[in-house]
Amino acid sequence: MRLSPSPNPSFARSFLSTVTLLALGQSALAYEFTPPPRPPSLPADLPENLTLIDSSTTANPGSSNPASNWDWYGPTNESTSNNDVHFSTIGERHYIFGGWSKEESNVVSFNRVVIEDGAEIKNTYGGYSQNQNVERNIVEVFGKVHGEDSTVYGGASSTSGDALDNMVFVRNGGTVLGDIAGGQAQNGRAIGNVVVVEGNAVVAEGSINGGIGALEASNNSVFIYGQVGDSNQSHSVYGGHTDNGGTSNGNMVYIGAGSFVDDQVFAAFAPRGTASENILVIEDATVQGDAGAVNAFAGGVYTQGTGNELHLLGNAIVTGGAVFVKKDFQEFSKSSSRSPRSNAGRFHFRERQRAPYAFACAL
Repeated sequence: MRLSPSPNPSFARSFLSTVTLLALGQSALAYEFTPPPRPPSLPADLPENLTLIDSSTTANPGSSNPASNWDWYGPTNESTSNNDVHFSTIGERHYIFGGWSKEESNVVSFNRVVIEDGAEIKNTYGGYSQNQNVERNIVEVFGKVHGEDSTVYGGASSTSGDALDNMVFVRNGGTVLGDIAGGQAQNGRAIGNVVVVEGNAVVAEGSINGGIGALEASNNSVFIYGQVGDSNQSHSVYGGHTDNGGTSNGNMVYIGAGSFVDDQVFAAFAPRGTASENILVIEDATVQGDAGAVNAFAGGVYTQGTGNELHLLGNAIVTGGAVFVKKDFQEFSKSSSRSPRSNAGRFHFRERQRAPYAFACAL
C-alpha cells in the first residue's frame, strides 16, 4: 500500500510562516524571523526487524545485488519494509541496503540503515526500488562512508517510482566522502526528503541534495551545521534538484551557525522549468561560492517562478555572489552596485553580512 506524504512536507513554508513587518519608515520587505528552525528528528516509531552486521557477517553475492554487481549486505529475499539494519565493521565493503525490491508492485518503505561509529562502507541505501516508490526510509551515519563514487541515499528509485519523505542524517563526528541525497527518483518525483549534516560532521568529495527527481523535486530540505566540501573538488548543495523542464517548488536549505560550505548553495535547481517559493537561509555561517534561492542558468532558457527568498542573517559570509536567482553566468559573475530588487521574491539582510556583490534577478 502506498504511504501518504508527510502532513507537513514543506519546511520552507512552515518555518517562515510567522513574519513580523517592521514599523513605519521601514521597507515592506524588512522583517524578522521567528527562532532558527530546528532540524527534523527521527520518528517516534522506528523499524522493528533488527539486523546486526559485523566482521563475522558473510556478504551476499554480487549476482543478487539490487543495484550493482558488488557483494552487499542487508536483508535478503526482497524484504521491503520495517527493517532496521546496523553496520559495525570495516574493510572492502561496497553496498548496504535497509530494504529493497526489483518488483513492479512493491513499495519499499519504512527501513533504516545505521552506519555505526568506527564502521566504514562505500554505498548506503535506506531503501531501494527498481520499479516502485521509496518512502520514509532513513540512513544515519555515525561512522564513515567513503570510496570512489561513494553515495548515501535515504531512498532511491531507479527505473520508475517516486522518492517520498526519506531522510539522511550525518551525525556528529560522522564522515561522508561522496554524494548524499535524501531521496532520488531517477524517472519520477522527489517530494519531502531531508538531509541533515550535524555539527562536527564532514561531507566532502561530493554534492548534497535534499531531493533529486527527474520530473519534480519539491518540499525537500537540507540542514547543514557541519563542514561541507574541500578546496580540491567542485561541490554543490541543493534543496531540490530536477531535470530540464521539471518543477522544483517549496524547497529549503538552511546553513546554520558555525557551518562552512566550500562551494555553491541553492535551494532549487530547475533548468528550463518552474521553481517557486524556494528559500535559502545562511545564518552565522560561511559559503565559499555562489548562493541563492534558485540556480536557473540553463543554456539561455531560464526557469520560471515566483516567491523565492534568500536570507543572510547574523555573520553570514558569501565569498561568491548572493542572489535570488542565478540566471546568466556573465551577468551574475560581475560586480554590481545595484540594490537588491525583485517583484517576485524577498532578499533579507540582517546584521553583519558580507558578500562582494548582492543583487536579485526577478522571476
